[in-house]
Amino acid sequence: MRGLGFALFLLVSYSIVITVLYYQLRHRVRASKDPLLVLPKKDRIAHARLLLDRQQEEYEFARQQLLEDQIRKFTTHERKGS
Repeated sequence: MRGLGFALFLLVSYSIVITVLYYQLRHRVRASKDPLLVLPKKDRIAHARLLLDRQQEEYEFARQQLLEDQIRKFTTHERKGS
């Protein structure tokens, strides 16, 4: 009986070690694919805000260009019509 208990202990210990190593490996692989995953929450939020600000600036610039183009087309159309 004593040997069976020890074997069971080794089996449980082995499975725990393998599980921990598996999760560590999975974390490393995910981090290599997307480094942002390993950043602290504060840094991820700051990065997300930076990306959002950049996207908003690009949207505003494109919208301003579109408005300027429409105004330019309207003013040239008005000149041709007069």
